[in-house]
Amino acid sequence: FTAIYVVEASLKIMVNGWKKYAESPRNMFDLTITILALLATFYVYYPNTFNNSRLIQFVVMVRVLRLGRLIFTIDAFQLFGAVSLDIIPAAIPIFLVLLFFEYAFASLGMALFGGLITRDPANQISFELLLARDFVDNAYWANNFNDMFSGMNVLFNLIVVNNWTECEIGFEYVTGKKYLVRMF
Repeated sequence: FTAIYVVEASLKIMVNGWKKYAESPRNMFDLTITILALLATFYVYYPNTFNNSRLIQFVVMVRVLRLGRLIFTIDAFQLFGAVSLDIIPAAIPIFLVLLFFEYAFASLGMALFGGLITRDPANQISFELLLARDFVDNAYWANNFNDMFSGMNVLFNLIVVNNWTECEIGFEYVTGKKYLVRMF
């Protein structure tokens, strides 16, 4: 995708000229993301110790933020956008309460289940987890309580009721306890 973005930015600059191109905040946002994606691509694929291509995927995903401008440019979405922006200040206390409870339960999850979900072959528990076919087949390795951010990820998945049964199965296999179904 990076090559396509470079071609798109180059063509826009050639057709419109730099001055007209640079006047548009949308174009400058696109150019910034394109340059960041290009730099990330060179950094990842240039011979060095860092070779994780997820950096490129992350930078390119930021480009999806362009869709937010549709809320304000399409008439059908303008009311939705205006109402959403009006609701945000009123919803901040609710989000803070939600953050507090997620933090508290993520801390509890780290104390109870921290380090159990792992791919480390030296860890005997990881072999037990391989028996949880639904968990392994769906690659839910990031759904763990090994750190705060992963714990928040698990809790967010539970809040939106996103495949909580597979998540529960993974924790059930590594702990060997059936009571976890009541916690999840």
